[in-house]
Amino acid sequence: MSTRKEVIRVGDTVEVVTCKIVKRVGYPLVWTEIVDDLRSDPRVIAAFDFLSAKEGSLRDLAQKVETADLGNFFRPHKREVPPYFAMAAAKVRVEAEEFGGNERTVHYKPLVKYGEFHDGNTHAADITGRRYVVTGKKLAKTGTRFPPSSGTTHSHDGSEDWYEDGGLENCKTHVLLELTHQYWIEACNVKKVNP
Repeated sequence: MSTRKEVIRVGDTVEVVTCKIVKRVGYPLVWTEIVDDLRSDPRVIAAFDFLSAKEGSLRDLAQKVETADLGNFFRPHKREVPPYFAMAAAKVRVEAEEFGGNERTVHYKPLVKYGEFHDGNTHAADITGRRYVVTGKKLAKTGTRFPPSSGTTHSHDGSEDWYEDGGLENCKTHVLLELTHQYWIEACNVKKVNP
C-alpha cells in the first residue's frame, strides 16, 4: 500500500477538512499590520509636525516640546499623518523591534461562523466541509532564521577564508493552495475530491 500523498493540482476540486485559512507566512511583526494604527499615533503625528515644520516654526515647536507636559503634548489627536509617513514609521518600528523574533511561521486568520459578516483581510469564515476549485499553488518555508557568518581559519598551511549563507534551521516546506481566488490554505488541511 502506498503512503504517498495524493498530489493536488490547479483545477482540482478539494474539500476543506481543517479550516485554517492562511493570513501570511513570515516573521511575527510586519509593517503592513501596524501602519494603519500608526497614522493616528500621537508620537508619529508629533514627529511629522516636527519634521514638516518651517524653519521659524521649528524653533517654536522644539521649545513647546522642551517645556511641555509630555502627557498633554502627546494627547490623542483626531487627525492622521499621510500614509507615506505612517508607512516609513511602521517600517522603522518593525526594524527596531527586530521583526518580533527569528521564528518564521504560518499565521492564520481568526475564524467566524460561515455566513457571519467579517472583514476578509483580518478574519475568515469557517469553511470546514465546503468544496472549492484550486486556482493557485505555491510553496512557503518556515523555520528559525540564522544570519550569515564568515571568518578565517588559520593552519600551518596558511589561512583560509570561509563564508556561510544565512538561512532557516529546522526548515519546513508548506504547500499552499488558493481556493477559488479567495482563500489560501495548506494542502494538509484539505482532501482531493474525485470527480
